[in-house]
This record gives sequence, structure tokens and C-alpha cells, in this order.
Amino acid sequence: MSIEKYYLLFLIYSVAGWIIEEIYCSYCEKKIVNRGFLLGPVCPIYGIGSLTFTILLTRLYCYPVLIFIISFFSCALIEYFTSYILEKIFKARWWDYSDKKINLNGRICLENLIPFGIFGLLVIYVLNPFFVGIFDKIGESNLTVISIVTAVILVIDIIISFIAVARVTITAKVISRKGVADNTNEITKGVKEELRKTFTGRRLINAFPNLQAFGTKVKQLAQKTVEKANEIANETKEKGGKIIEETKKAGIKIKNASKKNKEKNNKK
Repeated sequence: MSIEKYYLLFLIYSVAGWIIEEIYCSYCEKKIVNRGFLLGPVCPIYGIGSLTFTILLTRLYCYPVLIFIISFFSCALIEYFTSYILEKIFKARWWDYSDKKINLNGRICLENLIPFGIFGLLVIYVLNPFFVGIFDKIGESNLTVISIVTAVILVIDIIISFIAVARVTITAKVISRKGVADNTNEITKGVKEELRKTFTGRRLINAFPNLQAFGTKVKQLAQKTVEKANEIANETKEKGGKIIEETKKAGIKIKNASKKNKEKNNKK
């Protein structure tokens, strides 16, 4: 397939993933939830996963069980490391499955991965053949124009969204330095209040209501440092006192021994 077809498959599955997330999360929250990391109706993690399926699994067309297994584990890796990388870059956790029965560090859970395995089968056997058939009817030149236009829009969306998300890190640091909030909950609260001041910020909070920002627990860290220093000082003082006491005892013993020797010599 051409690069344009791969890109458009990525875009289609990203939009489809956004729709799935929208329906599922809105049902769970009992209200409309505008999901997605970006401002537009796309969830790139679905596009990346589907593109991975297309590249890795098409040649395994005759092995559906193997396709399911690889889809399952590849999605687990993608979702886990996406969560990890976003957390390290922006100092915030965007989703958390800690409340699920079988999960790994709250980043992935069995409940979500099984559908992804089934989705891998749909991509290879149903969806890809359908979309590629449509691409062939549209023609290469038209596909190129569509790809360029949508790519420009997507890049602009990514830039604007990343600027909004970067505010999470900046705001968390500012709040931490003030010394007013010394724990994660307070910092997260402050971050959300700051983000609500802009459209992109409100969009982000609406998409990730369980957003948790991480900040340094300044007062607790300082308190622990002081306690440790005092503990070391007390230990040093105790040891110093013991050394002085032992030295005094040794001096008294030497003095007594010297006195006894002197008395013996006088008797002689």
C-alpha cells in the first residue's frame, strides 16, 4: 500500500476510536464526555494500534488465533508505554485502571485488552479490505490531496493541544513552589482550576475528568530531611558522649593504677 493509504487508515481508525470512547465513556459517566487528547475528534492511540495491526498482521491472514494474541499484547504495550511517556513528559496521569480487578500499575487492564484482541481480527478480516477498496475507487491523486489537507489540520491540532497540556506541568510546578499546596491532591485541584480558564483547558479536563497532576511534596520532603538530620545529629552526640565517658573511665583506671604502683614502691 502507498503512504497515503497507510496514513488515511491511521486517521480513520483514530476517528473511529474517538467515537467508541465517546459512546462508552458517556454511557459510564451518564453524561456527554468529549474524549481524546487532541481538540479534534481523534484518538491517535487507536490509529497507532490499528496501523501496527496492519503492518504486522496482514501477512498472518491465515492464523486468526495468532492475530488475536499479537493484537492483545501489542495493544497492551502501546497503551502502557503511552501512559508512561505522557506521565513522564507532562507529570500527569491521563487514565487509571487501578480500580479494575486485573491491572498493571493502573496503566492497562485485562478488561480493556480482550476487546482490542477482537478488534485486531476485525481490522485484518473486515475493516482494512473495506477501506482499501474505497481508496482504490477514489484514486491516488485524490488520496494525496485528502492526506495533505487532513495532515495539516492534524498537525495544527497537535500543536495547540500540546500547548494546552503543557500547562498541566507548568501549573503544577508553580503551585508546588508557592508552598501552599504540599500534596498531589491539592496540586491537581489547582491545575484543574487553572485549566478551566481557557477553552482548551476545559476541553482537556472534560476529556480526562480523572486527571491527576503530580507535584513535589515540598513540606513533607523538607520535614523528612530535617528529621533525618536530627536523627544523625543525636546519634553522633550519643556516640561522642560515650567516647568521652569511656575516655574518662580509662583515665581514672590509669590514675588508680599509677597510685597503687606508687604506694607499693613506697612500702618497699
